[in-house]
Order: sequence, then C-alpha cells, then structure tokens
Amino acid sequence: MKTDKAEGSTAAAGRFDVVTELVRGVPMGVYRQRFRSLRELFDASVLRYAERDHVVFGADRITFGQLDARVAALAGGLARRGVGPGDRVAVLAANHPAWVEALWATTRLGAILVGLNGWWAADELAYALADAEPRVLLVDRRRLERIAGIVGSSPVEHVIVIDGDGQEPGATETWSSLVSGPPDHEVHAVDEDDASVILYTSGTTGRSKGAMWTHRSMLAALQSNAHLLVQARADASTAPVPRPAAGQIGILVSVPLFHTSGLQASVVAALASGAKAVMLEGRFRPEEVLRLVEQEQITAWGAVPTMVLQVLDHPDVGRYDLGSLRSISYGGSPSSSDLQARARETLGVAARVGNAYGLTETTAAVITINGDEFAARPDSVGRPHPLVEVRIADVDGNGLPPGERGEIQIKAPMVMAGYWHNDAATEAAIVDGWLRTGDIGEMDAEGYVYVRDRAKDMIIRGGENVYCSEIEDRLEQHPAVVEAAVVGSAHPLLGEEVKAIVRLRDGETVDAAALQAWVAAALAHFKVPSIVAFTIEPLPRTATGKLLKAQLRAEPVATA
Repeated sequence: MKTDKAEGSTAAAGRFDVVTELVRGVPMGVYRQRFRSLRELFDASVLRYAERDHVVFGADRITFGQLDARVAALAGGLARRGVGPGDRVAVLAANHPAWVEALWATTRLGAILVGLNGWWAADELAYALADAEPRVLLVDRRRLERIAGIVGSSPVEHVIVIDGDGQEPGATETWSSLVSGPPDHEVHAVDEDDASVILYTSGTTGRSKGAMWTHRSMLAALQSNAHLLVQARADASTAPVPRPAAGQIGILVSVPLFHTSGLQASVVAALASGAKAVMLEGRFRPEEVLRLVEQEQITAWGAVPTMVLQVLDHPDVGRYDLGSLRSISYGGSPSSSDLQARARETLGVAARVGNAYGLTETTAAVITINGDEFAARPDSVGRPHPLVEVRIADVDGNGLPPGERGEIQIKAPMVMAGYWHNDAATEAAIVDGWLRTGDIGEMDAEGYVYVRDRAKDMIIRGGENVYCSEIEDRLEQHPAVVEAAVVGSAHPLLGEEVKAIVRLRDGETVDAAALQAWVAAALAHFKVPSIVAFTIEPLPRTATGKLLKAQLRAEPVATA
C-alpha cells in the first residue's frame, strides 16, 4: 500500500511535492524539494538554531553553535589522520556527546560512521572491526579493555579514547589531541546514495550484518516523518509528538546510539527539528529518567518496553512532575496491551502513547500509530509513513489481500543500500526494491499493519502455525508475570510444541497449570504452552529489547 499524500495537500504544498525517480535503479516516490546531503541539513539547523541547547549530558550543555565548532575541529583531526570520502570511523562507546560529534564530522568529510554494539563480546567486536575496516576507532575507557587483545590485529590505525586522560594502555592518543589543530570547513562533495552510516543488525538470526544507510535514506526518513506530522496536526488526536505548550521540544535519549532508535530517531531527528537531546549517563536507571523528565521538561521519550516497565515499577514514580511528557513511543520489540494501559494511566500521557515499526535496514521507523488510532488498535503498529510502500507477501513474493498473513515487505527511499561487504545477503534481502523484513504480519482493509511474529520464531505445531508474540502478550497480562518468552521445542509427533519461559514479579507465586489455564481462557488450545519453565533472571535481550530466542532455545531452563 502506498501512502504518500503530498499531491493536493495545502499544508504540504511545495515542501512535500512527490515525484518519481530512480533510487538505485528502482522507481520510487521522493520529495522534489529535499536536502541532498547530511552536511546541508547540519548547516541549515546550525544557522537556524545556533543559540539553542542541543545536547545535554550530565553537567555538559552544548548549543547548536558550539556543536558546529566541535564538529569542525573533529573533522580536521580526522582528516589529518587520513580520513576522507568513503573511509570508516568506528565508535565503540556508551552514549556520549562524542557520538554526535563523530556522526556529523564523518558526514562532513564524506566518510562513514560505523556504530559498534557496546554490549558485544570481544569475538563479535573482532568480527565487526575486520568487516568494516575502520581507519579510526573512538572508544570509551570501559570498552577499551574489551578490545585490548584484538585491536592490534585489526585494520584500525588510530585508537582514541573519548573519555581518557592519555594513560590508558592500548590507546594511540587522546581525544584532546585529536581535536586540537585547524578545523575543517571544506565542502566535500557526496552523492545522495553514498553510504553515511553502517549499523550492525541485532544478530537475532545469525551473524550480524552491517546495514548501510545513505544520505538519501536518512534524509528521506526525516522528511517523511515531518510530512507525517504536518498531516497529523490536522487531527491533534493522531499527532505523534504534540507541540509543547511553550519552550523547546526535549527528547530523552535512553536507547543506545548504536541502534536506529537512538541515532536516527533521537539524535538526527533532534538536530533537524531544533530539539534538545538529553542523554542518560551510564547504565539505564529509572530514577534518572524520572528526574530528567521533570528537570529538563522532556516532551518525547522513545524507549523499549522493558525501560518503560522499570519506570512504571519504580516506587517513586508518583513523586515527580511528568506533565511535560507528551509522547512515549515503543520500538525494538512489541509492547503488551497491559504495558500500554499502565503507561497511559501512570505517566499521564493518555492517548499519546504510540507504537512504531522499523528495522536497522529501514533507517528509521516507517510505520507508526499514535493517539486515538492507537487506543482503538493497540495491537497494530499503524499505517505506513509517506513515501513508504508496504505489502504482505507469500513465499513467492506475491502480494496477499487484506487479512491474510505473510511476510511484511517494504519499498521506500529509506531502505538501506545493502549490507556492507555482503552482496549475497543484500540480494536475498532486497528483491526488485522490496525489503524482505522476515517479519510475519497482516494488513487490514484500511491499511493498518499488524506484526504477528518473526518468521524464524513461528512454531509449526502439528501443521498449525503458532505465533509466539500473541502467547507472550497473553502471559504478560497475568498479574504475577513480569515477562515471558515463547519458543518451539522439538516433539516426536507434532514436530514442535509450545514452550513458555516466564519470570514472575518479586513475591508472586503461580504454577504452570495456572498459567496454562490463563492462556487457554483466551487462545486456542494448540497455542497453550505444554511446557512452562520459570526463571528468576531477566530474559536475555538485545540492546533494543528484542528477545534472544536462539539463546533461550540453546540454554536449558529448569521446568516447573
């Protein structure tokens, strides 16, 4: 389904006129008026918002104008170390202003930022460094120790500690030495379809792959989202982020910047909109979220469900003034209806809670739902953004009619250029311009999309397709259950049977039979877990909240 509505829209006249152009050889709708490079966007935002605060990190407050000077200094330092068009600069660090500076400095040079997963083990990092071949690695002290035994055999020429004092073993120089010297103000020509960022996939289905974002994909995602806001504000009940009554939009950045929800949806979007990006320091702490929402007058928070759950469960949640918070959106993993209801009730955002669907391969969320639409359809991820085409396809790539389940496929200028150094994976993932997401879903007659499961997570029990997410959602509605995961377990007659792994709330007790009865009261008999295992440890997840199903299948858990 194609959903661009630019033509004929008075509010979108000119700025959102859509034309058809070839994007990497495939005809697609694109905006006639658009930035052609991230450098153009950066310069325009700095000029417009120079005096505003842009990055807040602990005691540090960096304005747009100050960021411009820092980026020019970093670009100069990188250029003196041989970084030029197409070269890679990797970042391995917790969220920090250096991430933001590195993003804009590399795009200024026509180079490519490589975001490395800060939770990876040494062998995973060794693989990514060998794959991306960065010339420079920017790393924080905590992760420097993790790469001590591998960086010497990698292609990295310069290891620079962003928060060090020059005494760290393994570092070649300090951040201060990198940014000292003449700044770089040269305009480096880039093409729209040149790579700008490489982020690695979450690796839930195998070895991580480097998704190549382009200047076009990142800018199209921003402009499409702006177009969506213009459309939605004609009906305030559907606006994803209502305008604050006064003052600057504040975005709380709690998702790691090696993920699209952190880098594109928070940091890049904040720059484009003149917003203040407030970063959490260190590990996630719910009390710090509450404090920052009150102190910094946070307007929008993009989070994964586990983060929201921790805030809702914090004993002091009622002591903070959270009146500025106007939007909570979920990404990375689906949120249960129970969590959605609790967020609306406890955090006071009423119908402004939303949901979003996107992948690393789509640069940003490309399907969203908010407001009254979300309240009416809490199990939907919404309708596609402008410029985005979505279809539900069978195994042969044929489109299916409304209501039938198949693979969700996406065609849009926001889709990645491909996987870095992996033509075979690229050809398998993108067919005739359509990105094969690997997610199972359906679309109704009104164009609302429903994600039912990962294709690889679907259980086939005696010929019946069982979608794990609906069972997980039902289990998590039980008042004693904190979180649940459902996987397939081998069965000699059925092929697979349904196994649930459940973590209970502190102090709660419930047995397997009670949980099976709870599921049976709402779902078909073949969806009721025949095996229920209990764990006291949090379920293993990626940095974006996705359950690591492969790990859950591989590691035995004591059954009830």
